[in-house]
Amino acid sequence: KMRASRTRSVEATLSQQTLASLQSLIAELHGDVIAELAGQGTTENEISVVTFLHLRYAGSETALPFPVAGSDALCAAFADRHQKRFGFTVPDKTIVIAMLEVEAESGANAGPQTPKIPGISGVPEYAAATRFYSRGSWHNAPVYLRDALHPGHAIDGPALVIEPHQTVVVEQGWHLSVSPANDLLLTRVMPRKREVVSQKADPVLIEVFNNLFMAIAEQMGEALRATAQSVNIKERLDFSCAVFDPGGELVANAPHLPVHLGSMDRSVESVMRAHRGTMRPGDVFMLNATPPSRSRAPRCCTCSASWSMKPFP
Repeated sequence: KMRASRTRSVEATLSQQTLASLQSLIAELHGDVIAELAGQGTTENEISVVTFLHLRYAGSETALPFPVAGSDALCAAFADRHQKRFGFTVPDKTIVIAMLEVEAESGANAGPQTPKIPGISGVPEYAAATRFYSRGSWHNAPVYLRDALHPGHAIDGPALVIEPHQTVVVEQGWHLSVSPANDLLLTRVMPRKREVVSQKADPVLIEVFNNLFMAIAEQMGEALRATAQSVNIKERLDFSCAVFDPGGELVANAPHLPVHLGSMDRSVESVMRAHRGTMRPGDVFMLNATPPSRSRAPRCCTCSASWSMKPFP
C-alpha cells in the first residue's frame, strides 16, 4: 500500500472554537496528501484519508493521537486513554492540541494474498524414530520432514518436525495440523497437569522474576518521564525507580540514576515505620526532607529528593 502524511504543529487549547478554526488547515492537508498519491498514479476513489489530533496535558510533552471529534468527546476519550496508559488523570488540567496529522492510504497496491493449497488426505509417513526428554521423562517420537507435510495432515504428539532452520517439538498432549495456507498449527488436546512449585531456588525462575521486577521499575520510570512537567525529570532524567517488598527490602531497581538508591531504601523504611499498621493498598506517600506526609491522590511526583511508595496488598 502507498501512504502519504502531513503534520502541522498547533499548540492550542482544546475547545470547540479551536476545532472550528482548524477546518481550513485540515482541508489543506487533505488536498496535499491526496495530490501526492494521485501523482503516483492512484485514482482518488482508491484513497482513504484519516485525520488525528495529538492531545496532551498542558506542561506535559507526551501527546496521544485521536480521530477528530467534538471537544467533549475528545476530552472524554483523552481522559480514558490517559488513565489506562499512565494510571491517573487531572480533571482540572488544560488539554492542548499539540499537533494535527492527516494520513492518506491507497489500497491499489495491496500485498499478495496467502494462497489456499488443496488438502491431502491420509496419514503422513515419518522419516525416522528417536527419543527426546521432556517434563521429567523420555518419550519415543517419530520424526517428520517438513517438506513431507501438506495441508490436511495431522500429527499427535510426541513427535518432531524437522525444518531446514528449526525443529518443531510436538509434546505429549498436543496436536499438530497443517492449515490450508500450509502453516503448522499446534493445539493442546490434553489439560495441563497442575505443577507444584518447589521451595528450592531455581536459577532460571530467579532470572525470570529478576527481569520481571526490573521491567516494572523501568516502566515506572517511563510513565514518570512521559507525564512529568519538571525539566529535571523529563529532560535531565534525574530520577530513580525501584520495587520493594513488604518488609521494605529492595527487590529490583531500574538503571536510572543510581545515586538515589543509596538513600531510597532508608526513606521507604522511615515511611513504613511512621505509618505502620495504617498503610492500605492504593496509598501514596511523599518524603522530601520533612516528616512523611500521607496523600490519597492517585499520582505522585518523584525527584532527586522525594520518593513514593505503593504498599503491597
